Parts: sequence; structure tokens; C-alpha cells
Amino acid sequence: LAPRTRNLTDVCIVCFVLNLFRHNKLGSWLLSLMISVQADFFWPLAVLFSIATCCGIIMCAVGPTRLDLSFCAGFCAALVAVCELNFGWFGMLQICMLNGLKVRCWFPAACYYTKSNAPEIHVLFPLVWLPLGVFLSICGTLWRPWCAA
Repeated sequence: LAPRTRNLTDVCIVCFVLNLFRHNKLGSWLLSLMISVQADFFWPLAVLFSIATCCGIIMCAVGPTRLDLSFCAGFCAALVAVCELNFGWFGMLQICMLNGLKVRCWFPAACYYTKSNAPEIHVLFPLVWLPLGVFLSICGTLWRPWCAA
């Protein structure tokens, strides 16, 4: 940006923050900013990293450049791949929870809820929950991209 435009941008940012402070809304705005960064930046990157790591492990194990792994190394690679997929699934559930999208339990006997009737999702066993909101958003965009909000 040109120096004059940059100064104007800085003044607008300072005025915005001061207005939030004056109306005592700075704390709620920072909380909303943290939730947005988690839901729209951190967790999607974690899901993509999980998928990329799992694909890399699979390519090393069975791809054209296949590594000759012993049974123990192959088992460890499969275990890491399963853990990565589990983490990616947990990330998609977190995206749904933070954005207020639908999350549904497909195995009711294993699902637990908090006192506020919100799903209680454990990192070690998130597979009983379906992140329907993420799936509906992605499928809606891919199936009918002109209808995306």
C-alpha cells in the first residue's frame, strides 16, 4: 500500500478498536475472533495436514515407490495412519461445533452429552459422531456451486 493509504488504514483500525473498547465489546470481539481463527484456519489446516500425512504413509507403504517395510514397521505405519485419520475426523467435528453446524450421533449407546445438551466429543473416540454440517456444506458446494451462500 502507498504510505498515505497505509496511514489511513492504521487510523481506521485504531478507531475500530477504540470504538469497541468504548462500548465495552472488545472482550467479546476478541473471543469471536479466536473462535473464527480456530474454526476457519487452525482446524481446517489440521484436517488437511492429517489427510496429507495419511496419504503419504499409504504411498510409502503400498505406492509405486513402496518401501520394503517389515511387519512391525508396516503395523506402526498403519497405526499412525489410523491415528491421523482419527485426528482429522476430530478436526471436522470441531469445525462443526465451533461454527454451530449439525453434529449427529450414529451409535447412540456410545454418545455422551454435556449438561447443556451439547455433544461431548472425546479425542480418542470421535468416530461415533458424524460432522453432518461439514459434509452438507462441502457436498452442497460441489454439487451445486452456484447455490453456495
